[in-house]
Amino acid sequence: MSGKGCMTLYFSLFAICFLLPILVPLIFEYGYIFEYVDLSPWDYQKLTDVEAQIIYNDESAHGTKAIVTERVTFDVHQSSKSDLCYELWRDLIEQEVDGLRLDYNVLSVHQVMDDGSLVELEKCSKLKWDNLEVDELAGTWYHSPGPYSKANDRYEALFFYVDGIYRDEVTFEICYEINHVGLKYKDCSDLYLLLYGEMPVTDLESYKAEIIIPDEDMPAYGNYEYYTYGTNSNGFNVNESSTLYPGYHTFTIDLDEEDLQFKPYNQYIEFELVAYGADKHIFTDSARYNDYTLDYALNEIRAEAKAEANKPAMANTTKIAVFIILFAISGYILFHTFNTRKRMNALHKFYQPAEVPEFYTGIPSDLDPNFAAALVFSKDKSPKDDSRIYTALLLSLARKDYVDIEEYGSNDALITIKNPAQSQEASIMPAEPLTESEILYYNLLVRHAGGDKIFMSVFQRRVSQDYEYTANFEDNIKKAITNMGVNGGYVQKADFTGPKDQLLKTAKAYRNWAVILLIVVNLFSSLTRLDLAFGAYFVLGITCLVCAIYLYKTAGNYVLLTQVGENEYAKWRGLYNYLKSDHIISDSNVANMPIWERFFIYATAFGIPTKVTAALGVKLPEGASAMAMDTGYYYDYGIFNNTYIRTGRVHRGSRGIGHAVRSGAHTHRINTASRGYTGGGRSWGSYGGGGS
Repeated sequence: MSGKGCMTLYFSLFAICFLLPILVPLIFEYGYIFEYVDLSPWDYQKLTDVEAQIIYNDESAHGTKAIVTERVTFDVHQSSKSDLCYELWRDLIEQEVDGLRLDYNVLSVHQVMDDGSLVELEKCSKLKWDNLEVDELAGTWYHSPGPYSKANDRYEALFFYVDGIYRDEVTFEICYEINHVGLKYKDCSDLYLLLYGEMPVTDLESYKAEIIIPDEDMPAYGNYEYYTYGTNSNGFNVNESSTLYPGYHTFTIDLDEEDLQFKPYNQYIEFELVAYGADKHIFTDSARYNDYTLDYALNEIRAEAKAEANKPAMANTTKIAVFIILFAISGYILFHTFNTRKRMNALHKFYQPAEVPEFYTGIPSDLDPNFAAALVFSKDKSPKDDSRIYTALLLSLARKDYVDIEEYGSNDALITIKNPAQSQEASIMPAEPLTESEILYYNLLVRHAGGDKIFMSVFQRRVSQDYEYTANFEDNIKKAITNMGVNGGYVQKADFTGPKDQLLKTAKAYRNWAVILLIVVNLFSSLTRLDLAFGAYFVLGITCLVCAIYLYKTAGNYVLLTQVGENEYAKWRGLYNYLKSDHIISDSNVANMPIWERFFIYATAFGIPTKVTAALGVKLPEGASAMAMDTGYYYDYGIFNNTYIRTGRVHRGSRGIGHAVRSGAHTHRINTASRGYTGGGRSWGSYGGGGS
């Protein structure tokens, strides 16, 4: 394997090993985000403000609980008055902690009117989705109990049904209980409150809460710690007071829009109070047993809190490491890519042509049309276009007097095959030998003709049905390029485009990785604490893109031609440039019919026959009219464009054998090589005007 191939392999393996462990968990972890994409950006119902009072209770017969009185404000914005909002909801966060599931019991719901008065909403026994009419639901609420089950459309949430809102703000006051918020362990107690979370947290503009604990349940100073989690600040400020409400200890939270900034990995607001020492069980007398009630948990809780607090610093260290690693990889890739010439010259010998003409106005040599096209396009980034090769070969057979082609009807042509071996007339003996590709095509005609004549439509059908022989024929046409190149001393080895092809593959890999890094990796990384890793993915992505462009532009320099091959390439490329330029029209030196016939054959092989027919229409209008070349007669039909069967399956062929079929309105035929141009216009061979 070449050095470039090894480098591409190593880079791909690194990317797989480094990126997959990041991307796969992210897709599973944050794939739900796309469920929240609103198909109508003009419609929204945002929960923007929350004001809660949470009173802790340790006297319940069913375990510890918190009684929450909460005011929630929604900002409703519908795009049309014909599409009003009838349903709003408040997610009640589901969570299981150490085997105890936090569950909810909604006590009452009121709507807060503009004057501050409360209007009680009635409890509804069914969801709106249960086919109830909208007018039956207005002014009611429904509590959907958990646990979450997507299959059963069940999750913990509180729904408010309203009487059609267009654009307005509406506030509700809800009272509910959260059970099992106090957790008892052998050496401590833990009051864990998940105050707010899930996707709507990003819409919050204000969050205020008072966590109120009776004095008899409040541990003494020195016997408790509290922690906060969530937001981009990795926590938030809490004010304590033992006098705000006599007989109670209060923790106050007041977060504004600036505080309420979130990333996908911190979209929650949590509060945790831990009691230990002499007051280790002061607020968990009625707590239900959890999975670890009999275990020591204080050190673990502290370790988890410390780890959570250290996450930003650890993420920052990781980002620096990722940036350094990817920056180093970028430097290596740049060095390796821009050192391509030196490495290639150490592996191969590359020649330069003796001269590089911009235009070559003659026929450089009697090259096979198939090989001429391969040579002309050998340094191009795209593979050689073979769609016109078979047309060129058929036209070349006609020019060399091996076949005649005569129009038959409006959509067909009759091919007459001449067999020099059986002919006794020296006057029709072919003047030029056939090339390897022409021999293959001639034998294909002989195989399917069954005599000396065959209609193009019949030839086309038989080729398409003879799929095994046709497949071998295509392979042999490709091999002919290699044979003619090696035997003629034009190329250094059979795989003469190998270095170029390898560089183009590497360029394609770089391009793909650039897209992945710049879009996919940046997108998913931004959902984690790595964020954009200080632009590390941009650096590597842009590096890959730059290297891809460089390799695409320079790959053509690394084709293994011999000195003879380079000289021929320069001439034939000059001819190609000449045939597709306007200079062919203004060139007064090109005025005889035989060279135009050869121009047309090679132009067809190069895929630019219309340029020559257009030029001929200007230079020799009589000849063009007689030949009907300006109508596209020669190249608008294709055998290999038909479906054919291979190994029991249907495939679409990729080539166009036998394009020489009528598309214009002139009657003519292609039969023999031109012996010269004689006034009045004439076709290929003996035809001199009129019809046949």
